[in-house]
Amino acid sequence: MKTITNVQSMDTRGTISIKGDIYNYGILMLEMFTRKKPTDDMFSAGLSLKNWVTDLMPQVTEIVDSNLLQQEQLFDDIKTYTSNILELGLNCCADLPEARISRSSYKHDGCGLIIEQNQDGIYA
Repeated sequence: MKTITNVQSMDTRGTISIKGDIYNYGILMLEMFTRKKPTDDMFSAGLSLKNWVTDLMPQVTEIVDSNLLQQEQLFDDIKTYTSNILELGLNCCADLPEARISRSSYKHDGCGLIIEQNQDGIYA
């Protein structure tokens, strides 16, 4: 069984912070929409779920769970929304805790997630 130590839960001073929760939320979003786990066998030799999504991001249909793309009449909308969600997930799990979005930088408009620019200039 593969295990992962999450040092991303700590800030640059080595203390546990809310930024670790933001990181975990981002990884959870990537897991849900790709149907992949960070412990899957394909993620070895330096390849991680986050790196895999980042590398293939322009080809969203190669990343997203194929079950999400089955409704042809909604394909373009689903592709757009899942692309935005994956970008949000990647912004949440930035390597540096200070680069991750803050909870106050996003809101929900009832139709989709809208990300607003935070004080660090990060948005999706």
